[in-house]
Amino acid sequence: RLEAIHETYEMNRLGDDVTSSLLAAIRNDPNVNVRLAAIDALSRFADQREVRDGLQQSIQLQKSPLIQTTIYEVLE
Repeated sequence: RLEAIHETYEMNRLGDDVTSSLLAAIRNDPNVNVRLAAIDALSRFADQREVRDGLQQSIQLQKSPLIQTTIYEVLE
């Protein structure tokens, strides 16, 4: 899962399917490191409405303060 996320670092633009997959990883993956990597991958595209909205919605689902804080930092 991490390897797939890291492949997005080479992309200049994320397609809707990739964005949806990364947001799903943030919401659902049991591994904190995978969620952090997905947040990091999306952080370069935080100016896109779909990414910002998805991250904002994901905050409410997180139990990990680390994940919540990281999302807040990206959205600043």
